[in-house]
Amino acid sequence: MEQTIHFPGHTPWTIAVVAFLATAGLLLYIWRVRGSLERRDRWILTVLRLLAVAGILGGYLQPSLRYEEVVRRRSVVPVLVDESASMGVRGAGGGTRSEQVARLFVEHAGWFEDLERQHEVTYFAFADRVRPIDRSALSTPLDPAGGSTDLLGAIQAVMTRFRGEDLGGFLVLSDGVDTGTLATLIDGSGALLPAGRKAAESLPGPVVAVVPAPMNPPRDVDIRRVQGLEYLLARNIARVRIELGVQGVEGGTLAVSLSEGGETLARTDVPVPSTSGEAVAELSFLPRNPGPHAYQVAVEPLPGEASLANNLRTVPAIVVRDALRILHVAGHASWDERFLREYLMRRRGVELVSFHTLRADESTTESDADTTLVPFPAEEIFVNRVEGFDLVLLQDYEIPHPDRARFSESLERYVRRGGAFLMVGGSKVLGTQGPWPTHLEPLLPVLPPRVAGAGMSEGTFPVEATPEARRHPALANPLLTQMLAAAPPLTALNVVGGIVPGAITLLRAAPDIPLAALGRPPILVVNSHGEGRTAVLLTDTLWRWSFDPFSDATYRKVLDGLLAYLTRDPTGAPLQLAVQSSRVLPGRTVDIALKTSSGVKTARIALQHRGPDGAFEPPEASREVAVDDEGSARLLLVPSGPGTWRVIASAVAGEATLSAEDLFVVGPLDSEAGESEPPLRHLSVLAMATKGRSTGPDLPAIESLPFRPEVVARVGVSADEPLWNHPLVFLLLLAVLGLEWYVERKIGYT
Repeated sequence: MEQTIHFPGHTPWTIAVVAFLATAGLLLYIWRVRGSLERRDRWILTVLRLLAVAGILGGYLQPSLRYEEVVRRRSVVPVLVDESASMGVRGAGGGTRSEQVARLFVEHAGWFEDLERQHEVTYFAFADRVRPIDRSALSTPLDPAGGSTDLLGAIQAVMTRFRGEDLGGFLVLSDGVDTGTLATLIDGSGALLPAGRKAAESLPGPVVAVVPAPMNPPRDVDIRRVQGLEYLLARNIARVRIELGVQGVEGGTLAVSLSEGGETLARTDVPVPSTSGEAVAELSFLPRNPGPHAYQVAVEPLPGEASLANNLRTVPAIVVRDALRILHVAGHASWDERFLREYLMRRRGVELVSFHTLRADESTTESDADTTLVPFPAEEIFVNRVEGFDLVLLQDYEIPHPDRARFSESLERYVRRGGAFLMVGGSKVLGTQGPWPTHLEPLLPVLPPRVAGAGMSEGTFPVEATPEARRHPALANPLLTQMLAAAPPLTALNVVGGIVPGAITLLRAAPDIPLAALGRPPILVVNSHGEGRTAVLLTDTLWRWSFDPFSDATYRKVLDGLLAYLTRDPTGAPLQLAVQSSRVLPGRTVDIALKTSSGVKTARIALQHRGPDGAFEPPEASREVAVDDEGSARLLLVPSGPGTWRVIASAVAGEATLSAEDLFVVGPLDSEAGESEPPLRHLSVLAMATKGRSTGPDLPAIESLPFRPEVVARVGVSADEPLWNHPLVFLLLLAVLGLEWYVERKIGYT
C-alpha cells in the first residue's frame, strides 16, 4: 500500500496555471510592501500572505490522500546482438567483430548475471530482422550472414513484444554499421533529422551501445563503387570504373578482375597509392549475349586484411540490344537475296550491314581489282568487326581466298563465344559447283553429299514441319502446320548427306516429292556450337512464299522464329520469365513473374545455384504453378543460401516445350561489407538522442547504466481521503487571514 497526494478534477495544466497566477500575485504583493515597511514587518506580512494563498489554493485544488495498491517489479532490458555481414570484419586481436562479442559473453558472464538480477533481460539477434535467442547461444560467435542492418527497425520490432512502460532501456552490441532506416535519418554532418529526432523520442528508454574494437592500425582493400554495369548494350564495348579504398597497404599493385561464371572477361593491375586513400581501376569488355547476367568484380586479397568479403562484389546486370545487328553477305544478286534483304530492312529493330558480290570463278585468285564498285572488306568484317554483329548471314556465298582458313577460324571463334551463324543455300555453295566447304564444317549442321558437284535438286517440294519443330522454340506455333500446308512448294533444294549428330531438322520436304530416292530431305537445320547457335537453309527459293500474298505471313513467321532463336532474343521468346528484384537479401523470398502465350495451362519453375567453378548445379526441387487465362503466373521461392542463382522455367504449348531463365543474386548489401572502419556515428547519435551512451570494447559498470531500474504497476485504489475539507483547515485559514488584517492595522499599512 502506498500513499500519494491527488488533486481530483484537475489536470497538470490547470494546476500549473493556478500556481503561476498565485505566485505572480504573491510576488506583486511583496514588491508593493518592500519600500514602505521595515524588514521585520515585511517578513511577517509576506509569511502570512504566503500562508493565506496556500490555504486558498488548497481549497481550490481540493487535495486528497490516495491509498493505492501497487506492484513494483524490475524493468525489461532487451539485449540486441548484431549478426549482420559487417560483423564478419576482423577487429582488434585478429578476431572478427562477432568473435569479440562472443568473448564478452564468455569472459563477462558475471556482468550479465548482475544485469539479470537488476532487470528482466531478454536477448535478441538482429540484422534486417529480429529473432529471440538464449544467452548461452551468444557465447558462440553468431554467423555474420544478415544482409543488412536495421537497428531502429530491430528496436521497434522488440518494442511490440512488451508494454512501453515496462521497458527500462536497450543494450545494443553492434559495430555501428546501419544500412536501414537509421542511416536515412542522419544528415552528412552526423545530426539527426527532424524525423530521426521524432523516432528517438518515441523510444521508451535509453540506448546503450557496446562497440567492438576495430583493427589498429587498419589494413584493408575494399571495393567502394562500381560504375559502368548499369546499362549494357550487346556487342558494344562496355567500360567499367572501379573505385577502391586502400588502408594500411604500402607499395605494390592490386590485381583487379571482371569475370562471369568462372571466365575472366578483363583484368588489370593498379598501383597502390603512396598514402591510404583511393585507387581507380578501369576495365573494358564486350557483352555478347542479351539478357540477365551476374558479373563479379574482384580484387586479389592481400595478407592480413580486415575483411575479404569486400574484395568481391557480384553485380547483377541486364544486357540489352539497341538493335539486332546483322551482317548479310550474298554471293550474287537474286530473287531470294532481294526478298530476304527487304525482309531484314523492314523488320523492326534491325541494323543491317549488307553486301552482295559479283564474283569471279573460284579457280582464280581474287584481288581488290576483281571486285566491282568498292573493294570487299573481308578482313574488316570477318576478323576485325565480326564480334560487333549479332548474326552473320551468308547467302549463296563462299568465304574468299586466299585467307579462307583464317576468316573461317575467326567466324568459328565468334560463334563459339555466343554469336549466331546462318547459311542460306543456293547454286554456288555447299558443294553444288565445287568441293564441300570443309573450312566451315565446325559451323555447318549438315554433312556433305555423297556426290560432290551434282548441282541442286530441282522439282516441286512441298514443305512440312518435323515433329521436332513442333517441340522447338524456333517454330513453336500451333498454326504453323496449316500455314506450311498452304504455302507454295519450293522448286530447288541443296542436296546434303544428312545432318550432324545433335543437330535438329525443323523443316523438310513433304513425302510426295517426285524424287523418291531423296526420301524426306532436310530444308532447315539448326544446331549449337559452344555458346552460339548455327543454322542452314538448304534452298534459294524461299522467296516464293513472300511473293505469294497469302503466304507472306508464313515467310515472316519462319524467319522471325529462326532469328529469335539464333540470336537468343528474349523479346521474341514464347515464354518469358522475370525476377522482380535482381538482388535479394539472404533468407528473403524471391518474387517470380512468368508470361507465356495462350494455350499454356501450367509451368514448372526451379532454382539453380552457381557453383565455385562457375557452372550451375543441378536444380533444387521444382514447383508447378498454374497459368491464368492471360498467360501470367506468379510464384514466391526462398533460395537456400547466398550466391548467384538462376530461375529456370519450362512449359508445354501444344507439342512444343518452352523454356526461359533469369538470374538474381542473393547476398548482403554492398555497404554491409564495404567498410572496415564503420560509421559509428549512426549508433552513437541514436544513443545520445535517447540519453544513453556509447562504449566499447569493454562493458560499462552496471551502476553507470542509465536504465530505469523498476516498473511500478498500479493494481487499484483502495481509498481517497480528502485533506482540504477538515474543520481545522478552515479555522486555520480564518486565523491566518484575521492575523494578517490585524498586523496590517497594527503597523498602519493599508
